[in-house]
Amino acid sequence: MVTHVPGLIYLVALNGIAADHPRPTAAAIEVLLYNALWFAIPFAAFALATLRPGRGPEYLDRGMAWAREHEQVLVVVTFALLGVYLIVKGLVQLF
Repeated sequence: MVTHVPGLIYLVALNGIAADHPRPTAAAIEVLLYNALWFAIPFAAFALATLRPGRGPEYLDRGMAWAREHEQVLVVVTFALLGVYLIVKGLVQLF
């Protein structure tokens, strides 16, 4: 987790949050939510290494097998959700 130091992408995301000029409470919630997403994988890896040492490769192999099996669906759903988000955001800014 310590090596997962925020870099340019993290700063760009914070700039995006600040660019919307949210209220302080909303900004704090957005930053907390972004940080939860940003650090979710390192926290999960730390928890796995602490609670079940030595079983990480097994879980990783199982997860990779599932992801490869569902790769096309994952890509389509991810880009569809991104597209819907961008369309809604664009329509909101038009009105």
